[in-house]
Amino acid sequence: MRGTYAVCMNQWQKWLDETINGASDREVAIAVGEIFSNGSLSRWRRENATPSAEALIAIARAYDANPIDALAAAGYLDDGDIQSADLIAAIKSANSQQLIEEIFRRSLTGALIDVPTDNNQESDVK
Repeated sequence: MRGTYAVCMNQWQKWLDETINGASDREVAIAVGEIFSNGSLSRWRRENATPSAEALIAIARAYDANPIDALAAAGYLDDGDIQSADLIAAIKSANSQQLIEEIFRRSLTGALIDVPTDNNQESDVK
């Protein structure tokens, strides 16, 4: 498990470095407001600790980055979480006409949707 932790730590630090583009820990702390102090960011780096999800989201928002990428880099989300979020976002953003057209297109091609029996399985479109 320690190896996985180290990988996540390195990934979030890489995400952070790319996101803040050379900003100092103090500048990052000022940009996020009162979520954490510049000492916290230095400590997370020094102690190889992962910041809280709240802190990562605050950094992402302050630097116009995607919070989902921050949470994934820190190991809070995995690929399955991200794919589910993408699917739900796509469905919610589609208007009624687009949904109807997609259902109609699938009905013409004979596409069937297998409903998973376990919540951990994904649907297959045939």
